Amino acid sequence: AASDVYKRQIWINGKPWGPAPLKGESMAPGTYKISVGQAGPTNTKVVRLKAGQRKSVHFDLTAE
Repeated sequence: AASDVYKRQIWINGKPWGPAPLKGESMAPGTYKISVGQAGPTNTKVVRLKAGQRKSVHFDLTAE
């Protein structure tokens, strides 16, 4: 269900970052492991950011 997204947490490079959804986060250029899950990271994507670049990362949470 759509409300289940609010029960998920976000991890960036293995560190807790906060509840989903995150919007408008400013990050330095680099490569990041973005993870989502409830009690721990269960789904991860690698994102590479260049200076000034904006990216959206979406996860299919119906499989969890």
